Amino acid sequence: MTGLLWACAVVPAVVGAGLCVTGRRADRVAPAVGIVTAGVVLVLSVAVAP
Repeated sequence: MTGLLWACAVVPAVVGAGLCVTGRRADRVAPAVGIVTAGVVLVLSVAVAP
């Protein structure tokens, strides 16, 4: 359970850092990556809730 909570906090930061490091190529895919990241965090949050 604690690992899932950590994942909820770390996943967006890691994805954001990856987009920053990637540079201009990431500009085109950033909206899609943001939506996927939000979905992953939502699933993790639902898994932690019970």
